[in-house]
Amino acid sequence: MPRSPSTPHKNSDPDTLMHTRELTDFWREQIRQLGRNLFFVETGFVVASFDPSKRTAAEALLKELVSGRLITSTYVITESVRRIVKSKFREFLGPKGEQKTDLAIHFLFDWLKEHNVTIICPPECVFREAIRVFRQHRALGCDLTDVLSFVLVRGLEQDRILSQDGHFRSLGLTTMYQE
Repeated sequence: MPRSPSTPHKNSDPDTLMHTRELTDFWREQIRQLGRNLFFVETGFVVASFDPSKRTAAEALLKELVSGRLITSTYVITESVRRIVKSKFREFLGPKGEQKTDLAIHFLFDWLKEHNVTIICPPECVFREAIRVFRQHRALGCDLTDVLSFVLVRGLEQDRILSQDGHFRSLGLTTMYQE
């Protein structure tokens, strides 16, 4: 059973993102296209969906989110595929026992479609903002994909993410998946 969402740490900084015209235009258009009831899918959640010991909880949470729209980024997809392909034997398994490259293909062609995940390809202005925030929050030890995910979530005026990663809580997001 998925646990209750965690709450953000007290030292969160909700005004972290810059407001340039280019970024504002991008966020406005994305919100217009995607709506406001969004759930960002992060790498840890993707791989948990294929981890035999965590799959049930991840799938139960996906069923609870029927009213929201799942989104992710090309960066998360790339990182997820890398983790799946380079995984240990039987670390991640697909519904028919797929592993490694076959499981990555299942993820790319089936899982994303089955769960109706919308993929965002961040433009250069969002990437530049992510590297600025990466430098600003370097003491947290986040990787760049995590920071880019944070920038996307905040830019889309959201405060929650499908992840168990404590870095997101440190950045002020509510994590919607707990192991």
